[in-house]
This record gives sequence, structure tokens and C-alpha cells, in this order.
Amino acid sequence: MMEDGTVVLQSSIEDDVAAWLFAHGLSYERQARVVHWLLDFQVGTRYIEVHGCYWHGCDCLGKPLTKEQRDRRARDARVAGHCEHRGTPLLVIWEHDIRRGDLSALQPLLQRE
Repeated sequence: MMEDGTVVLQSSIEDDVAAWLFAHGLSYERQARVVHWLLDFQVGTRYIEVHGCYWHGCDCLGKPLTKEQRDRRARDARVAGHCEHRGTPLLVIWEHDIRRGDLSALQPLLQRE
């Protein structure tokens, strides 16, 4: 539970990302608040969003998006635009990559800021 009483559910793919961060000696915060959004992780001045294929409407599904998926994609675009405008790096990693063991999207975190 967040300080403001918000209940946040964490997924197993987020746990996999947390394990990777820990294994690489990186300090992180889960469910970091940026304006009115909660982003999955903050590592230094960088943020990570872990996108579940179904919930975020990944193209790998090969199906038309539901309204909920379209809305979530629009939210994702707003978050990315906000971070870009602030000059804040945002890394996005997809569920299908995590499940394949491909966490290469997180490699920039191993470079100094």
C-alpha cells in the first residue's frame, strides 16, 4: 500500500525485473510517482515501465485492441511524452521479452548517468 492509501498489485514480471535490478546491484524504488501516474520502477533519475502484453495491447497478440487496451496505450503515450518533455529517461520492457529471458531493454541502466 502506498503512503496515500493506494493499493498497488505487483506482477510476477515486475518481480523478474526487480530480481534483475538486484542482481546487478542497482538500487530502485517500486511504484514511483511521477505527477499523477505510478511508474513501475525508478532507478536513479530513470524510470521503467513493465508492459504486460495483454494489458498494454502488444502487437504480438495479433488481435484488434479492446477499448481498455487503446485507453492504456494512450496513457502510455502521455507518460512517455511527459518523461521526454522533462528529459527523464523512460525504459519500457515487454512481458514477452521478460518471459523469453531477454532483459536487454534494461542494459542502459548499467551505464553511468
